[in-house]
Amino acid sequence: MKLTKLGHACWRLEKDGRTLVIDPGSLSGEGLLDAADAVLVTHEHFDHVDANLLKNASPDLEIFTCQAVADQLGQIPAKVQVVNHGDAFDTAGFHVQAVGEWHAFNLPDVPPVQNVGFFVDDEVFYPGDALTPPGRDVPTLLVPTNAPWLKGAEMILYLR
Repeated sequence: MKLTKLGHACWRLEKDGRTLVIDPGSLSGEGLLDAADAVLVTHEHFDHVDANLLKNASPDLEIFTCQAVADQLGQIPAKVQVVNHGDAFDTAGFHVQAVGEWHAFNLPDVPPVQNVGFFVDDEVFYPGDALTPPGRDVPTLLVPTNAPWLKGAEMILYLR
């Protein structure tokens, strides 16, 4: 599997000629969906999902996400599928398990949003903007390192 950071929160995973993109947000640059067979979106914040980008995507593109993002995308040509904590599915030649339900705590007056992380091929875990433990060993962890909600000590404890 080839893993490429595309910018901010976006990652591209490639295997056997197939491409899976995670969190193509509006801060991640251009060409995020080039050759993408499927997309995983953790949550609704603009830095993790660019709704306009996905609305113009190929109708063959599969998108897996939480209910809040699916609602935001509305009726788009791509195939949007809602996943919840514990769901497992196969897409673009990858096996994926959904982990978690909520974005990390932000501020007392900011209500939490849904956030589902993704464990891909039992090799790569991307929690989105959450510090949800996946409940098993993680060979490659794509952990948030800079966010308004993130505290350094919490991130270090999560990594441990």
